[in-house]
Amino acid sequence: MSEDNMSEEFLNDYVLLKSYFEAKNYKKIDADNEHITLYTLYQKSSYYIINLVHLPPKHAFDIQAYEFYMDSLSHQFSQYNTDRVIMLTIFVGDWNRSLYDYFNKRPNIEAKTIEVTWFVSSDTRDLDIPDQQLNSVMGIEKPIRELLKNKKQTYYAIEKQSQRQHITLLIGLINVIVWMLMEMNGSSTDANTLMRFGAIHVEYIIRTQQYWRFVSAMFLHIGGMHLLFNLFGLYIFGSRLEKYISARHFAMIYLGAGVFGSILSFGYHFFTQTEVIAAGASGAIYGLIGGALVLSKAMNRSMDGINDYIIWLFFIYGIVYSVVSPNVDLFAHVGGFVGGIAISIPIVRLRLKEIGGTEDEAR
Repeated sequence: MSEDNMSEEFLNDYVLLKSYFEAKNYKKIDADNEHITLYTLYQKSSYYIINLVHLPPKHAFDIQAYEFYMDSLSHQFSQYNTDRVIMLTIFVGDWNRSLYDYFNKRPNIEAKTIEVTWFVSSDTRDLDIPDQQLNSVMGIEKPIRELLKNKKQTYYAIEKQSQRQHITLLIGLINVIVWMLMEMNGSSTDANTLMRFGAIHVEYIIRTQQYWRFVSAMFLHIGGMHLLFNLFGLYIFGSRLEKYISARHFAMIYLGAGVFGSILSFGYHFFTQTEVIAAGASGAIYGLIGGALVLSKAMNRSMDGINDYIIWLFFIYGIVYSVVSPNVDLFAHVGGFVGGIAISIPIVRLRLKEIGGTEDEAR
């Protein structure tokens, strides 16, 4: 292979890796060096700094200058209020064995700043991680290897679209107004008032075929505490989810999951022949939890401070509470959660894009 061809291939790999970090919404920072591209990401109380270093053929790499650059970078980011700073350097290009051996040393994982160094192999054009180095950083080593091997990779282009919370606030306001109207016209805990405003009752729906109650019931609440709990869940998950999807898709998830939860609750009480009056936004809110889980997994990062781990904790706690509390509708919760996931998956798939392509496309 000629030197020019090798240089072009390494440049392709360098461009592919840049595309990967930009697709994953890492923040690009000016590195003041044409051979270095710098990215940062804050996640799970840690700051990650990615140095992509392109080494052209016969490039005289100055280790002392690079160490000075890394010390300056470490000092700059160590000032941030964060648990630790992980600085990952990936060398792409014409690196030699002496450079590889120099960086083949075990990082001090107890330090606030941890320096990690990886290479893109000159022979296999694959990720080469020195034996003494950390072999995993945020789990990105696997997708990077796949990208270098296949020269393309799909990803979900999910970015924050705005800071708006208009639909979340509107839904919360509707819930409050309806609750106030119920209190003014009887009581939100009174069975007759609930039925007049559109609560779910199995026998009544079968007799009257008023299936619109599957929608109306999600805007009713039985008592002030019921309303406050659901407003809290709506704010926590709705205000975040709304920033990443359109208002139309947000409404689809909220209403669709709420209806799905109402139907599952209706079905359970129908087959068990239990007499209950069901109402509440819980099914719809669990749908937002399911939607947040789908988006968080697709982004592979936290959504304004909540990640899939936190979302699962909220869900599990809610389900346990539903089981031990006799007046809480477990099936509405589970139905809403499943409905939110089912509706969110095709919405997220609309954001499916591709990094790279053929060798010509990568250039």
